[in-house]
Amino acid sequence: MATVCTWLGVGMLTAGTVFVCLAALGICRFRTTLERQHAATKPQMLGFILIMVGVALIQRSAAWTGICLLAICLQAVTAPLGAHILARAAYGRQWLTEKTGEKDDRYDGGVSGSAN
Repeated sequence: MATVCTWLGVGMLTAGTVFVCLAALGICRFRTTLERQHAATKPQMLGFILIMVGVALIQRSAAWTGICLLAICLQAVTAPLGAHILARAAYGRQWLTEKTGEKDDRYDGGVSGSAN
């Protein structure tokens, strides 16, 4: 049973590493902010979960399983928040309208200081 868990863990580590590398490649390859943001959050999160499950399978102890679950929970909370902050900053600086060429005046990003 220990050998099966170890090999499953190695498989999870390998799959997680592939997903994280694909996420890094997507960040470099995509052009727009939202495409890069998608590549930075979606496959990276799946890769991280696979890596943590692989570590838990290889170590097979309650302490390591708890640490891995805590890391997954913290990552699941912080990744969407970071993506939201990046999207809001990009929208405020009008980086999201480069593709269409239109200027969006609905949001000034707090730069002008005007209170409506």
